[in-house]
Amino acid sequence: MISFFLFWLLSVPFLCMHPNNLRWLFMAKSVIVPIAWIAILIWAFVSTDGGEMWNQKATIEGSAYSWAFLSSLTSVIGNYATLSVNQVSHSNRLTISGRTHPSWHGTTNNHY
Repeated sequence: MISFFLFWLLSVPFLCMHPNNLRWLFMAKSVIVPIAWIAILIWAFVSTDGGEMWNQKATIEGSAYSWAFLSSLTSVIGNYATLSVNQVSHSNRLTISGRTHPSWHGTTNNHY
C-alpha cells in the first residue's frame, strides 16, 4: 500500500501537465524502455540457464489445444479492441492547422 501511495504521489503532478509539456519524458522513455526490456530478457534467460522454456512440449492436443490458443490470442487482441472500435471517435477530434475539428463546436461546415 505504501508503494502504491508513493507511485500515486509521483504520478499526480504529471497528470496535471499538458502532454505537449511532457515530450521530454516520452523521448527519454523511448530510449530507456527498450534498453530495460532487453536487459530483463537477457536476465531472464541467464537466470534460467539458457531458457528451458523453448524445449517444453505441449501438454494438450487436438481441439483443446486449438481452443486454448484461440483463448490466448483473444486475450491479447482484446487489449487493443477498445482503441480499434473507437478509432473514428479519436480521429474526429484531431487538430488541423492548430484549429480543432468542427465536430467539437457542434457545427457541420468544413472550413478549416
